[in-house]
Amino acid sequence: MTLSASYMPVWLQKAMSLPHPTRVCFAGSRYVSVFPDHGRYDSNIQDWALPSLASPEMAPLTSLQDDEARPQGQPLVGLCWNLLLQRLEQLQRQPQDYPFQFKVVRLLSWPSLTHLPPEIQPSMARLCALLARKPSAASLLPLLLNLPESQVFMLIEALHLHGHIQIADTAAKPDDHSLSDRPQAQAPEAIAPAVSSLIANIWQRLLSRR
Repeated sequence: MTLSASYMPVWLQKAMSLPHPTRVCFAGSRYVSVFPDHGRYDSNIQDWALPSLASPEMAPLTSLQDDEARPQGQPLVGLCWNLLLQRLEQLQRQPQDYPFQFKVVRLLSWPSLTHLPPEIQPSMARLCALLARKPSAASLLPLLLNLPESQVFMLIEALHLHGHIQIADTAAKPDDHSLSDRPQAQAPEAIAPAVSSLIANIWQRLLSRR
């Protein structure tokens, strides 16, 4: 996982650094169990916007024993996406606050859409499909997608932090091997049913224009 630790809450950083499964406890009997060796987590939390999840203070941690220590739940990358997107939303940045506003964005790989919150899957699919065709200036993407700037820039930053996109100062020149020699990003193999037909239609249109 390439996500910057600066966007991870301290409790998650600690839980992922331990060599054994751990349960992180929050108010109201809420918890997150982390299985770092298997890259999975389990939780009874429904609302990832809870202030305590982003608190700089360390939440209580306990080691899981016996049956509780068996890997279960969902891929840990899904938890990282949920927490990252909530963190970016809480920052309430304006478009001019993003350093890549007038830079070129290139897709390196697709995120696993099934690990994303359902409400952003369609927008993320449209953004990645557009960038899979060719790099684009970040400032043009909201216009091309007909989506709010704040939403598109937040998705770009999230993709960048997860290592799915590359941001360059200018468009690649013919002899610029840093961009031009990279293979085109491929669509993910497994896509959530809610967005699979949308991606298929977009992908077919993009391929027909080549």
